[in-house]
Amino acid sequence: MLECNRALAALQRGNHTKALKLIKESISRHSSDNISNHGSAILHRALGDIHFKTAALIVDSNTKCKHLNHAAEAARQALAFSKKSIPLALFHAKVLFELAAIHDDNKGYQEVIQECERALMIEDPTDPIKDSIFEEDIIRRTHRSFDPRISD
Repeated sequence: MLECNRALAALQRGNHTKALKLIKESISRHSSDNISNHGSAILHRALGDIHFKTAALIVDSNTKCKHLNHAAEAARQALAFSKKSIPLALFHAKVLFELAAIHDDNKGYQEVIQECERALMIEDPTDPIKDSIFEEDIIRRTHRSFDPRISD
């Protein structure tokens, strides 16, 4: 998961293009080997996070929607690898909410509600990041501010 950390570090430095390139290469490289479901979930969550944070910086609604749609798809893929993850379900709901807000779409808000309700019904939840040996590094990098003037 070193590649994941590199991608998140590039994102933190504001190099979104490099972050996307690194994480996509990592996903491609690991898709053919026997990486754990947790590992795949973490990689797809990182991809979604990069797209989501990139979208937050974009003013153009078409480009913003493109990144949010990619983030939603990455979140869906992460959930496919870790169906019992509440943090992944909440991330997916957060992305869906942003998409619904942009489109001012009742159907989109219904999807958010459904995802939240699904997350609330998860029994024996797991968290692929907490179950990972990279937990501290990943959590630290995904929760840092983009703006270097703002400290944690």
